[in-house]
Amino acid sequence: FLLNHGDRAAEVAGVVGTDLLSGQSCTGHVIVPPRSALVVHENIHREALTPVEEAHAYRRILERQGLSQRALAKHTGVSQSQISKKLRLLDLPVGVQEAVSAGMVGVEEAGLVLGEEGAVAEIVGEALTAAEERVDLPTLIEDARHSVRVQELQERARSEAEDRGAPFVPLEGL
Repeated sequence: FLLNHGDRAAEVAGVVGTDLLSGQSCTGHVIVPPRSALVVHENIHREALTPVEEAHAYRRILERQGLSQRALAKHTGVSQSQISKKLRLLDLPVGVQEAVSAGMVGVEEAGLVLGEEGAVAEIVGEALTAAEERVDLPTLIEDARHSVRVQELQERARSEAEDRGAPFVPLEGL
C-alpha cells in the first residue's frame, strides 16, 4: 500500500488507520516530492485556476522550496517551458494580468507586452483594464506606441519652444 502524495492522500491514510506516510513505500524507500508542488499540481488539475493564479502558485513554491523551474516541472508534470511562460505573466502590468485572467488576452499574446517600454506597457495595461471584451492586443500595443511617441514629440517641442522663448501650442487629434 503506497500513498504517492497530496493532502487528500494523507487524510485518507489517517482515516483508514495506516502508518504509511505520504511518499513512503512498503520497502522503506522514501521519495518525497515537495509537498506544496504536489498540492499545486493536484489543484491545477482539479480546479480551474487562471494562468495568473498558476503563476503565483509556482512562484510561491519556487521561493519556499528553493527549487529550480526544472525541478518544479519534474515534480508537477508540467513542462519547464510552460512554468516559465506562466511566471513571465507576473512581470506584466496588473491590467494585462487581469485581462489574461478574464480570458480577454491569451498567455502567448500577453507576452508581446513584455518587450515594450514602461510607458507603452502601462498604457496597454490601463486600456485592458477598461476593456469589456476581447481586444486585438497587437493593435492596442501599436496604438500605445504611437501615443507615447506623440507625447515624446510634444514634450520635445515644448522644451524647444521654451528654450527660444516662444509659446507652445500643442496640436490636437494626433
